[in-house]
Amino acid sequence: MKKTLLTITMCLSFAGMAFAQLGPSQPDISFGAKAGANLSYLPQNGVYNNTNKLGYQFGVWGRIGGDIFAFQPEVYLTDKNVKITDNTFTHTTNSASFTSIDVPLLAVAKGELFDLPGRIYTGPLFSFDITNKQVYPSTTTTFTDNDFVKLNYKNINYAWVFGVGADFNRVGVDLRYEGGINRIAYSNYQYSHTRMSLFELSISYQIL
Repeated sequence: MKKTLLTITMCLSFAGMAFAQLGPSQPDISFGAKAGANLSYLPQNGVYNNTNKLGYQFGVWGRIGGDIFAFQPEVYLTDKNVKITDNTFTHTTNSASFTSIDVPLLAVAKGELFDLPGRIYTGPLFSFDITNKQVYPSTTTTFTDNDFVKLNYKNINYAWVFGVGADFNRVGVDLRYEGGINRIAYSNYQYSHTRMSLFELSISYQIL
């Protein structure tokens, strides 16, 4: 609860920073669609070898603010994939796939990037799990279901976003890193937690 209230407070501060520069003038409002690819990342711990795999995302974004600062909320569908190899006595692999609705709330600073209109931004992200699928070996006479490594993915996850973007008229290109905040438990009792992070490359189009 305290973590959620702190995040909401920071979001309101970001929005206030974007509006503070406007004074009596009208804000600049834009809206568009975006799509891209992501690479899921789980830290290695010597026990589980985690292989990064590609996923996708698509959704919409809005931006409101002035010439220097803006507030940019987004909503998009994200597919995240990772492969986990258990180096303990089972030596088995789990292919995990998660689909979520992701809502980043970003503070944007505008400027020039290689002589093009550019942006740098940061802010919190809320991820709401829709589906998750984990494929691992079936129970055998040697191992039980509890022996295989699985991720106990939560219904709501949190991350912090850092990114940079450049605009070509109505087309934008963004590169960002999404660092996982909350811990995700491994099912195996000995090595209990990890965090999922993403590297993302996307293309957007400004509709309004």
